[in-house]
Amino acid sequence: MRSIPPLCGQRQNSSRELYVRVSSRRRRLAHHRPRHPLAHSVAARRTLFKKMSKKRKYDESYVNFGFTFVTERDGTQKPQCFLCGKVLANGSMKPAKLSEHLKTVHPGNIHPTQNHVLRHRTRLLTVLLSKKPHTIAETLVKPCALDIVELVCGKNERKKVEAVPLSNDVIHSRIVEMSSNVLKQVIEELNASPFPFSMQLDESTDVSQCSQLLVFVRYVKHDTRSIKEEFLFCDSLLETTKASDVFEMIKKFFIAQNVDWKTKLGSICTDGTPAMLGLAYLADIFTHLNEINLSLQGPAVTIVDASERLKGFRRLLKVISAQSRLKRNMGAEPILIDIDSISDEDLIKDDLIDMRSKEVLKAEFQAKDLGDFWGSLSQAYPLLVKRAMSILIPFATTYLCEAGFSILMSIKTKSRNRLNVADDMRLALSKTVPQINVLIEAKQQHPSH
Repeated sequence: MRSIPPLCGQRQNSSRELYVRVSSRRRRLAHHRPRHPLAHSVAARRTLFKKMSKKRKYDESYVNFGFTFVTERDGTQKPQCFLCGKVLANGSMKPAKLSEHLKTVHPGNIHPTQNHVLRHRTRLLTVLLSKKPHTIAETLVKPCALDIVELVCGKNERKKVEAVPLSNDVIHSRIVEMSSNVLKQVIEELNASPFPFSMQLDESTDVSQCSQLLVFVRYVKHDTRSIKEEFLFCDSLLETTKASDVFEMIKKFFIAQNVDWKTKLGSICTDGTPAMLGLAYLADIFTHLNEINLSLQGPAVTIVDASERLKGFRRLLKVISAQSRLKRNMGAEPILIDIDSISDEDLIKDDLIDMRSKEVLKAEFQAKDLGDFWGSLSQAYPLLVKRAMSILIPFATTYLCEAGFSILMSIKTKSRNRLNVADDMRLALSKTVPQINVLIEAKQQHPSH
């Protein structure tokens, strides 16, 4: 009878060993078993997504193809053509794609001579963007380049590099030409914008205690229907910094550039200083404040009259506040806005109902930026887009001016306190790229007849 327990133990051990062998065999079979086609497709899509999500970086050699780059809000770099200003996708940030754009879009503009001039112009722009003195190219960059070329290539190639003009006067003249070209493009975009533009301005002093006025604009581009923030100009207030001085400077600038600013300018954003507040104010609310203030004056006004008028003014403020919230929601959250809160007499109500019934637009609203979303609907819902743009275009703060003053301090230093920074600031802060091909054609020598 005592032999039974060992027998039971042997059966238990053998059962456990069998279970282990079967489990390991199942794992081996599962490992070699072919996966379902759907699983392969999912894995392939994941791999493709990882490849697509890889962000390419700009390389200095892309200057040879006439490309610089712009940086998006998320840090993504996108190549931008110097010749036409077109911004390509991040996936095009490779020599084959850039060379294809150069050959297909600009086949007649690039030959050996022009390619040399293009490289020279882009190098000058690189020197400027470094925010260093203009003489750095002649005193530092060129001597180093000459030594490198002589050591690597020889003395004959050194002589070719010595012929490249990089003096202070040459670089300054090129900066002025490129700045004028950039300004011309910005003015053309402002005049062609289908909606009123917004202006942001502020004033500060530089290292030489000279007051500098910085002006930025935000507008909708006519061709892409996207919202663009752009540097407009920087100028010195030589005498006083009163609101009238600022107003006259802006007025003269727009008149000189043939911009109908009285009809094209939609809003102004400044800081809280008295000089800036003299330019613009909350016209609607201040008008009502002036009216209520005058209505409370006079010998025949009683406490009952004043109380009733103040109660009416409070009700008016509630209406204005409700309308303001409705406008903000319409521009930022059109999918969630309460349709019943819009009056039946408002013409945009039908467009808003129709837009909310389309699932495709709901998906685009979640995926796109607000400016790009509304810009894509300009043809389908013009009244609705006009209402939304009146909310999205105005500036909220003077953040661009504050960042611009930091750039000003790095460009105009104590050793360069007499520098006129207008053109340098435009090329350093503007998002618009100079049209190098236009500048090259203007510089080409014409044979005598």
